[in-house]
Amino acid sequence: NAKLTIADAGNTSSVTRKNKVNVYPNPASYIINIEYLMEQDGTFSAELMNLTGVVVESMSVADSKAGLNKAAINVKDLPNGA
Repeated sequence: NAKLTIADAGNTSSVTRKNKVNVYPNPASYIINIEYLMEQDGTFSAELMNLTGVVVESMSVADSKAGLNKAAINVKDLPNGA
């Protein structure tokens, strides 16, 4: 059980509705794959939080291009249910 938070560095209010994110597999044992659609070039950041809201893993891709992009978060060393 985790929450993925995504922030768009170019938009201080929130991620635009045109940006789409697909996260799989769920549950994950080793890697969480992230596919994200960017409206324009920019930085993509993601945080993986536990149920209490503590960030347990994070990643950032500074050179994301407009269009479909892929990234991954290694969760192999996180405890189950983190």
